[in-house]
Amino acid sequence: MSHQPTSQDGTRLPTLTKAAWGVGGMVDNLMMNGAAMLLLPIYNIALGVNPIWLGYAMLLPRIIDVIIDPMIGNWSDNASTRWGRRRPFIAVGGSIAAIACVLLWMPPLHWDKNGLLAYAAFFSTALCAGYALFSIPWSALGYELTTDFHERTRVMAWRLYFAYAGGLALPWLYKLALLPIFSPQDTGGFPNEVYGVRWVAVMVAVVCLAAALIPAWFCREPVRLVKQPHTGMREALTLTFRNGPFLLLSGVVVVVISGLILSGPFLLYLNIYYVTDGNKDLAGTLGGWGGTLGTILGFASTPLLVAMATRIGKKNAMLIGQGAAMVGYALSWFCITPAMPYLQLLPAILIFPGLNSVWLLSQSVMADICDIDELRSGKRREGMFGAAMALIFKFSMAVAPVLVGYMLVWSGFRENLSAQTESTIFAMRIFYAGIPVVCLAISLVLTSMLPISEKDAHEVRRLLDERKKPLP
Repeated sequence: MSHQPTSQDGTRLPTLTKAAWGVGGMVDNLMMNGAAMLLLPIYNIALGVNPIWLGYAMLLPRIIDVIIDPMIGNWSDNASTRWGRRRPFIAVGGSIAAIACVLLWMPPLHWDKNGLLAYAAFFSTALCAGYALFSIPWSALGYELTTDFHERTRVMAWRLYFAYAGGLALPWLYKLALLPIFSPQDTGGFPNEVYGVRWVAVMVAVVCLAAALIPAWFCREPVRLVKQPHTGMREALTLTFRNGPFLLLSGVVVVVISGLILSGPFLLYLNIYYVTDGNKDLAGTLGGWGGTLGTILGFASTPLLVAMATRIGKKNAMLIGQGAAMVGYALSWFCITPAMPYLQLLPAILIFPGLNSVWLLSQSVMADICDIDELRSGKRREGMFGAAMALIFKFSMAVAPVLVGYMLVWSGFRENLSAQTESTIFAMRIFYAGIPVVCLAISLVLTSMLPISEKDAHEVRRLLDERKKPLP
């Protein structure tokens, strides 16, 4: 599939080109978020591994990411192969991640808790490494597909369309793992989900492998890109972390993501031990319907956000979305109740479209930031910017699980108890509703400081085009 990049006059990319790139969003959502969602239910609740040590085990992949993410981004920016700069990395990384996704959930059940912990740490590291090798060049390819200010938002919308398509299954993964059909007759005393998650992982891996190979096979780099002088790692990192707009945007994304990671796991615990009084099946159903509703709302809100950003600007659309999400999380304090279990779905009407504004528009703004960097450095470095964002993002993801483990202990949670104390439930409710509100408030301040507007972007684009014109 070949295409021409869009121009300042508003020419659009072919829909098939945007869709072929966007299908990688399934890997972005289903594989990594699925692993994050299932880690505590499987390794902590089902297998009894200490949640604090699980958090530290999940820190190992992030430490390795600190080393490999910038390397992958820089390799990708400087690569020159017959298949392009990005596609070989995308194909190999997606394949490694798919294999590790399956093996992560197949630990030898006769091992002790330390052995299970080590197993989870090793294959989580392999999964994250494969994912980094896929996601950084794939994201960079999306940033460079077009130079048009608004078409960049439309390109990133396709990422979300497919991410949400995969997300339809995401909230049901735990419920699927509980089904007896996936378990042997003799479970050896282990819960059904220990066996069921293996089959779930195989299904996820097959879908994600296909989703990774499609952009690697069908997308081509824009013809405007030419081979450029090699940039050393130290120079690349220095240029990236001196970019003020990039640091502000990274702060917005990291603060929002940190709030979700710190609070998200507590919803399942609240549903099991508070809303349903220990009924895992009903808790899985509640989580499934909540996630499904959120996915539908996110999918439906994407074209509306594209239109809103086109009319009032990317920054203003992000500010409105973050405010809506704050209100939704505040409402969740009153809506998570055993008296009306399904009332917890109500805040999703505000939360998911609100958060969707951050996922969509932050990526579109990132492409604009790459133009600013090219004006300053004279080079296209989407890979390094994607790697730097991933590095900051993954660091927050690394620290958050450790904190969640401590928060579980601080709340008084005990995995060997079928019912938790009132003080434990109260603490979990505070964590789930309060943390996102605080983080979203911080992100609102950072977003308001972003110096990105359509007028500024057009001026940067004009200067770049002038620079590239041949001398008379």
